[in-house]
Amino acid sequence: MIVTLRLPPGSTWSESSLCERIGIGRTPVREALQRLALEQLVQVVPRYGVIITEILVPEQIMVVEMSRALEPVIASRAARRSSPRERIRIADYRRKLIDTIANANVEDYLRRHLAMRRFVVGCTRNKFLAASVEAIDALSRRFFFAYQTNASQLATAARLNADVLHSIATDNEPEAVAAANRLLDHVEDFTRAAIDSPLLTLGVPRS
Repeated sequence: MIVTLRLPPGSTWSESSLCERIGIGRTPVREALQRLALEQLVQVVPRYGVIITEILVPEQIMVVEMSRALEPVIASRAARRSSPRERIRIADYRRKLIDTIANANVEDYLRRHLAMRRFVVGCTRNKFLAASVEAIDALSRRFFFAYQTNASQLATAARLNADVLHSIATDNEPEAVAAANRLLDHVEDFTRAAIDSPLLTLGVPRS
């Protein structure tokens, strides 16, 4: 709900209101909020409430900088260390991402992207990489949801991610790194373009 702006940036919630909205108990909500605070998606203020963090383009540029360091390593190690069985799964994730281009549903794309990322990062066999990307992936998904305005942007993102997956699935480590860098170039351009763009989707749930 944070990623898709159903909990709008800057809004304030109590634990009880979140429990009621989600339909689960206070303990799992509190545990989730602790994790989300580490991921910079919420700020928990004692005796005040839970504040959904704002979307700030300068901070997202910092996320892109971190991604520049991590993504080529993820692509390289996933290509090098994934098993034949895992490469079959990665190829299937690629097909599922490509399928989202036809229906142009950004939420469907983000759900599939999340599942793909967790699997591919697991293929690196590096628990420290997994911990590092978890913190920035949700921020990146929310940013994309907020500033993505047309089907061509979604299609470009899906195809560039699919290129990375294809290289990993075909055991082509150099091309996987090159594809990751092409994706990062696009992500940086997309992020910098948002500097002069209004947050048109802020607080507007999508179907």
